[in-house]
Parts: sequence; C-alpha cells; structure tokens
Amino acid sequence: MKTLELNHVAIHVEDVERTCDFYANVLQLTPLPRPGFDFPGAWFLLGAVQELHIIGNREEDVNGHPRGNHFALMVDDIDAWEAHLDSLEVRWIQTLKAIQQIA
Repeated sequence: MKTLELNHVAIHVEDVERTCDFYANVLQLTPLPRPGFDFPGAWFLLGAVQELHIIGNREEDVNGHPRGNHFALMVDDIDAWEAHLDSLEVRWIQTLKAIQQIA
C-alpha cells in the first residue's frame, strides 16, 4: 500500500469569481469540469494531473504569510513569469529564484 501522488489542493475563498479570474487569467491555469455541488467553487488543472479546488463562502479572516499555508507551482521560465506578473501589476515575493537556485 502506498501513496501515488498529490491529487488536489483545496483552498477556501471568499470570492469565487475573483479567485477564478486570478487563476485563469494571471496564472493561466486550465479550468476543469466540476460536479454540481451545493456550494460555489471551481476546479483548475495544476500541471499534468494534479488539481486546484476552489471552495467558496469563506467567512473567516485569512492570516497570510510567506511561511504560512501555501502551495508552490514549478514553472518553465521563471524570468518570463516574473515579467508576466509585473506586466499585470501583480504583487509577488522574491523568494522564487532563491529556492530555484538551491534545487
């Protein structure tokens, strides 16, 4: 008996539409079909087989911090992605290259 892979990551959000806009248009993730659950949400493809599940109706505050709960995406060209985020005026944290250089 063994674990084969990470199947999906789920995040609880306040605004599903705004969150979907970010993942579809800024991070350019592909939307996936989602079952007709009785709560709002969306699914996106992460890489080849993993998924991101967006769950709506979050009412609690989020305490964000770079070392807090998060997930990381491996990209093909970090410089191109930085330029893309800059062109969209998306705030990002300069820890990505440091991690890439360690690996």
